[in-house]
Amino acid sequence: MNKKEQTAFVSACLLGDGSLRKSDKNARYALSQLATHEDYVLWQQKQFESFVGTQLTYQDAYQDSCNHKPQYRLYTKVHPFLTTLYERWYFDGRKTVSPHDLKLLDWQMLAIWYMDDGYISNGEFERTRGDMWLCTDNFTFAEISMLQKALYEKLNLPFNIRRRPTKTTVRYRLCLTRKFADAMRIGIEPYIFPSFAYKLFARKTPATPDDEIVCSDQLNDQTLAEMTNADVNNIV
Repeated sequence: MNKKEQTAFVSACLLGDGSLRKSDKNARYALSQLATHEDYVLWQQKQFESFVGTQLTYQDAYQDSCNHKPQYRLYTKVHPFLTTLYERWYFDGRKTVSPHDLKLLDWQMLAIWYMDDGYISNGEFERTRGDMWLCTDNFTFAEISMLQKALYEKLNLPFNIRRRPTKTTVRYRLCLTRKFADAMRIGIEPYIFPSFAYKLFARKTPATPDDEIVCSDQLNDQTLAEMTNADVNNIV
């Protein structure tokens, strides 16, 4: 991959479950993903291996996980390129949105984002079945508006912003109604891995999409906290 391709790839990962953390002067990438998506995790590892060393571990089901299912944990060595992206994507330690890197948004970037943090509406309500969602809960409303604009300007996808009240706050997600879902499906399908194919078409049975979403920030923080200096030095 050249630098532009690397930037687009890592940026797409950051829109989804991936995260960057600084260690000393430079940053490393980390991802926690369900073991059922091994094809996707191994592909991510291969992309990173083209420019930085990685380590992949398997974690069996454990109580501290948000979904108690087996997972893979992928993390890289520190690298100056990842530090550059960290400085564009993070503010005061929180992952935000980089307007500079959104200029690269294309169908493959959206596919990576959707595999990590997207789902299609299933269930008994005909009027919403087939809507496609992007879980943007951890971004601010302003950041989500920026993403909404980029999706329309770059890919002609008119996502709506939907409120999701909780007991303590209000969060927002991006929703593409099924009227426009075919356009998105056609665009991203060539980049969707087999283990994520179920996200392309709605079922007629109720589903709980959040069961498929890994608590990436929590798990990545824990992953990096568990890494000793010896672990990091052993990454090749």
